[in-house]
Amino acid sequence: MTTSPDLASLVASVTVREADGSSWYDLSSHPVSVDAIGGAIADRVRDAGITAVISWWTPDEAVLAHVVASALGVPRSSAELELGLITLSPELNANNGRRVLLVATDFDFNKPQEPLRVLLEGRGQALVATASFSEPEGIRFTGLD
Repeated sequence: MTTSPDLASLVASVTVREADGSSWYDLSSHPVSVDAIGGAIADRVRDAGITAVISWWTPDEAVLAHVVASALGVPRSSAELELGLITLSPELNANNGRRVLLVATDFDFNKPQEPLRVLLEGRGQALVATASFSEPEGIRFTGLD
């Protein structure tokens, strides 16, 4: 499993820092780092019985979810908010979506956690863990013991 200092340096390798001090993540800039990050996330949640990985639909989020889902051998789905309704595509069913991991480069107003938790619970599914990029530790996990 990748150690925290390694995760921090991997996340730093996909972080773009602007002159004004702002930063954002570019997962297209370093594929080897993205594969390693996805593998480290998968290693950390492997014992949680994850049956699907979801993300909000943006290119970077979809790439991250794809890499993590591939490492876990589970399906991936993307959430999208349109006209006040959240949809998942492809849909998760009771078999492949019972225990869900939500991944994100970051959670913010445009990519919140709680609406997805409510949507999944309403379908008899559970958001059991989240993983997002974080400084200084590299990846922040919630929902894991």
